[in-house]
Amino acid sequence: MKNVIIYLFIFSFFSFNSFAQGKTIKGLVLDEANQPLAGANIKEKNTSNGVVTDFDGKFLINLKQKNSVLVVSYMGYKTQEFTITNQSEITIILLPEISELKDVVVIGYGEVKKEDITGAITSVKPSDVTKNQSQGIENILQGRSAGVVVTQNGFEPTSPISIQIRGINSLGMGTQPLYVVDGIIINSAGEENVDPLEGGNTYLSTQNGLVGINPKDIESIEILKDASATAIYGSRGSNGVVLITTKKGKEGKTVFSYSGATRMGEIVRPIDVLDGYGYAKYNNESRILKSLTPNYIVNDATREVTDLLGNVLTPINWSDATYKNSYSQSHRFTASGGKDKNKFYYAIGYTENQGIIPRAFSKVTDFNVTNSKELTSRLTLDTKATVSFIRNSASKGTEFLGGSDNNMVRQIVGSVPFENAPENLTPGVDPEDIIDGPMAWIRDYDDLAEEIRGLGSLKLEYKISDVFKYRILGGVDFRKKERKIWYGTSLFRGAQVNGEAGISDLERFRYNLDNTLMFNKKFNKNHRINGTVGFVIDEFMLKTKAVTASDFPIKDLRADGIRNAQVISPYRYSESQESIASFIGRVNYTLANKYNFTATLRADGSSKFAPGGQWGYFPSIAFAWQMHREKFFEKFSKLNEAKLRLGWGTTGNQNTPPYQFIGSYIANPNPYPGNNGGEIAMVPINVANRLLTWETTYQTNAGLDLGFFNNRLTTSIDLYRKQTEDLLQRMPLAPSDGYDFILANIGSLENKGFEINLNVDIIKNDNVKWNVYGNYSMFRNKITKLGITPSQWGDQTLVAFQGNQISGGNYFKTFANIYAEGLPMGSFFGYETNGIITTPEQLAVAGTINGIAPQLGDVFIIDQNDDGLITDVDKTVIGDPNPDFTYGFGSTLEYKNFNLSLAFNGVYGNDIANGNLAREDYADGTTQNIRAAAYYDAWNATTNPNGTRPRVNYDLNDDLGFTDRMLEDGSFLRLQYVSLGYKIPLSSKSIFSSADISIAGNNLLLFTKYSGYDPEVSSFSGDPFRTGLDWMSFPNQRSYSINLNLTF
Repeated sequence: MKNVIIYLFIFSFFSFNSFAQGKTIKGLVLDEANQPLAGANIKEKNTSNGVVTDFDGKFLINLKQKNSVLVVSYMGYKTQEFTITNQSEITIILLPEISELKDVVVIGYGEVKKEDITGAITSVKPSDVTKNQSQGIENILQGRSAGVVVTQNGFEPTSPISIQIRGINSLGMGTQPLYVVDGIIINSAGEENVDPLEGGNTYLSTQNGLVGINPKDIESIEILKDASATAIYGSRGSNGVVLITTKKGKEGKTVFSYSGATRMGEIVRPIDVLDGYGYAKYNNESRILKSLTPNYIVNDATREVTDLLGNVLTPINWSDATYKNSYSQSHRFTASGGKDKNKFYYAIGYTENQGIIPRAFSKVTDFNVTNSKELTSRLTLDTKATVSFIRNSASKGTEFLGGSDNNMVRQIVGSVPFENAPENLTPGVDPEDIIDGPMAWIRDYDDLAEEIRGLGSLKLEYKISDVFKYRILGGVDFRKKERKIWYGTSLFRGAQVNGEAGISDLERFRYNLDNTLMFNKKFNKNHRINGTVGFVIDEFMLKTKAVTASDFPIKDLRADGIRNAQVISPYRYSESQESIASFIGRVNYTLANKYNFTATLRADGSSKFAPGGQWGYFPSIAFAWQMHREKFFEKFSKLNEAKLRLGWGTTGNQNTPPYQFIGSYIANPNPYPGNNGGEIAMVPINVANRLLTWETTYQTNAGLDLGFFNNRLTTSIDLYRKQTEDLLQRMPLAPSDGYDFILANIGSLENKGFEINLNVDIIKNDNVKWNVYGNYSMFRNKITKLGITPSQWGDQTLVAFQGNQISGGNYFKTFANIYAEGLPMGSFFGYETNGIITTPEQLAVAGTINGIAPQLGDVFIIDQNDDGLITDVDKTVIGDPNPDFTYGFGSTLEYKNFNLSLAFNGVYGNDIANGNLAREDYADGTTQNIRAAAYYDAWNATTNPNGTRPRVNYDLNDDLGFTDRMLEDGSFLRLQYVSLGYKIPLSSKSIFSSADISIAGNNLLLFTKYSGYDPEVSSFSGDPFRTGLDWMSFPNQRSYSINLNLTF
């Protein structure tokens, strides 16, 4: 008996020990077609023990626990668990999750499994928190993707956005990406009415051309960045493509929802100008230095200021008196659901945004109707229609002229800080029409717009067989906009002509018709092929109208009374049409679930080019190697995904005015000197060029995607190089030719860069979820060829041309940017300085400006050629508007019913030409107010020998035009938003199925050295040859909001 017990003990010990050392399980993983799945993940639950299936879908795993549970996962398939008892071999069949958006990525003219992607694509699936804080697409994308630079080109409610993907790919022929919303082609980001006011000294600011897309309707956004992803869009894809997928109904009971938000804001970072006391001291000192009588009597003890008659002057801060708290609200009701194979999503919304500038607002009412119906087991019909009604009112910021009488921002900063100051009176204005300071811009200026925007699509999809399906999609984008401008007689411009008005109409219709045949076939366990072939038509029609009038006997109707004007200019009308017909093809081939090959080709035929040269061809190829499915990766148990991507391809750009290959004519009422309007002639306005063709961008991309710890840590790294050839440029012609320029294909430029995206789920369980994301992008661009004759540029010889003149006024009356071979695009070109002339030694070597000898306290301009004269020869390259890198990061923390989200975005290394400093940062002795530092830090041999600003009455800045003293570091880091939300617990009897409330702050922190209103600025967003400039742009705001979401 004793021996039996010993034997039983020994047997039990070795049995237990043998299991502890590991039970071996052999297995096979198959897909729904009983084909092996190579690279499937097999993990022993609650351990770090795991393996990956081999080429034949087989695996071998040594278990560490008794009654282990195997977790089997594969991208695009449902994860399954299997409890191991006595088995030694198992066969596992995984079912696909193709229908789930998280495993499928929308690409051009189709979808693809996320694992099969070979190109550089960033997917953004905005959360409700992000949508609540977003007033447009730009807010969703800002800081969320490496290589995507989003710039808010102003801070009025109507301000446009600018998005650049991987740099600038053209010299003036369009830099905005192509937008595709549910298959509808949208290319209106920079589209705007023509300026109704005639004359070269006016500037009509561009407004947001992407209205009509409500952020709360967006399901996901895919950003196609490299040529492998964008070549399918051919001549539209050189600047990248943004694919927007909106919400659709889901099978089940009808779900109603309401989302509402209210936001209040206030101006941030106002310009610190002299108060009444400081201004009076400055003005008196300036006049005394000019041997003139002071204008003010100043009591230093009480800081009270009186005029020479003893009248006490009332100081005023024009910024505080003009800007107000902003207010915005949004309300949106939706209904979605489906049954009997019919699904729907309906929405109606209203958004009102009242800016910090009085009478500046944007009001949008929109409707969205989306339906999906399964007509038969093989045929489905999807329809979509959105209509938006928009009303805008803008004020006057950026203007071609820089005088205080020409725009509101300049008058707020530069007006004398006393109520009813004579210096603030607009010259030529009737005393009865006088309105003090900048208030005239509030009461007597209009920039009103009314717009209707419609987007619609109809998609029929027929499943021919298990392999083939045919899809036809028609998309429509309609836009009709009227813009009215009014200058009343209390403004300088209106006073000159007894009131001036202009009305401009834009009517644009675009449609695309996509015929595509898609196929998807798995031949055996090793081969899978899918793709798309098709024929696409894209038609664009544009009509513009404009009329200008002046001398209004009755001004009460403002622009609406234009027919009552005494002087009405000739009616201007323009009509244009353009078409693209395209053949497209894409093939994706997967070998052994490890090697992915993609090839695309698009052939575009464009009406913009002459017969015989209308067709362009844009191919691409790409390869991806899913290394984590190789056997040698099995030992890296923490690494779940490792994909190497390589791609090359071409895209094009044909964003030129139509009809350039033929001569165009315009009516001229004065074709000959002395004609005096007696004859009207048709005169040519351009030189025909039948050799015009596309700009072509060649792009190479190498990327690496990694996933660790069950993909709780994922990262993507990309290197790219883009070379754009045959740049479309306006080539100057000799005066004897009779034309200023000809549009031709000459030149090339290069962009290259590095990108990294990172996403980490630090904590992920039922009670706590903590996610952190970040991205970084570095890029460099330079012009490699221009095809023009070298010439003298300052102290060097360059192959270059200059950008557009910034201002027609007395200040900044020059260009700021040059475009030169070997230099970054838009490099700043002007005078280099070296502080202030403070010593006799510096004075001895300082150059003479326009015959005026320098003196102590002047700006020390570098005399590049040491000839003793400061002339254009002394100009040089002084800065670069392109950033060294951009970045963004953020985090979301969820704990039970609470959630906290925040987002940062930043830019580093770019220069901003702050043209406002030409007026604000010099105590030049005019009656205009200036920055406080310009006076208190002005150099003075006795009172301030270490001053960094020039002396009082230094007035040569307008003669110089542009110096590096106007350049500032544009780097910044912004806390974009912080949101704290709470999911309200509901009883079973509640009529609501969910309810959450949140509070948020936007633009709470800004870290920057920039002294202007905001470093995220581009005043001339519609002009590619005036870039990196701040010229009288409006200030930004800090805002706080409360948001409510209900479903029932």
